Amino acid sequence: MHKLKVYSVHINRDVGCCLCGNSEEVKIGKEILARNLEAACRLNAEIAVFHLWDTYKEDLNIGNIFAEIASLISRYPLKIAYENVPISAKNLTQFEAWKKLSEIMPANHGFTLDLNWCSLYDNYHELKAFKNKIYNVHVQGLIENNSFVPRVGKLKILECLEDFYKSGYNGLITLELNRVRGIEDFLLALELIKKHSQ
Repeated sequence: MHKLKVYSVHINRDVGCCLCGNSEEVKIGKEILARNLEAACRLNAEIAVFHLWDTYKEDLNIGNIFAEIASLISRYPLKIAYENVPISAKNLTQFEAWKKLSEIMPANHGFTLDLNWCSLYDNYHELKAFKNKIYNVHVQGLIENNSFVPRVGKLKILECLEDFYKSGYNGLITLELNRVRGIEDFLLALELIKKHSQ
């Protein structure tokens, strides 16, 4: 039997939506989160990637959302990496959300930098400021004309990945390939990522 090393587990993305809901939804979100964290531990994963907020919620209080799960998460020996998912809150940007989290989260918590979402907001250089707490980079997008492009925006994903590695990053990369036409897309994506992450 072959053993597969699991480096990172993505927590159910609905957890963030639940945590921004009513008290019953928050309870459900915490139950799902606990089951997901338990599964990540059983797989001996190092990192759990987490969408902390509802991407459509127009009013968010990051401190309150974090307080709901702080005790629960502290029971698990995992690095928690909050992803820069889209944000609709009128009172908050992704940078401000990460800044607030960096002030209140424990030492084993950090971030997942999704380059596709950086492309949506054109904020790669702004979020790069958190590089010492970024545990995982999501290279999300699609293969087009033998290159890797984001689903949204115009960010040069591979150039940013190369820049991030040159700035000292040596953590995980997760490939999130969209609109896959066949195995060739995966092989090319991996080749491009390898070339730009040295």
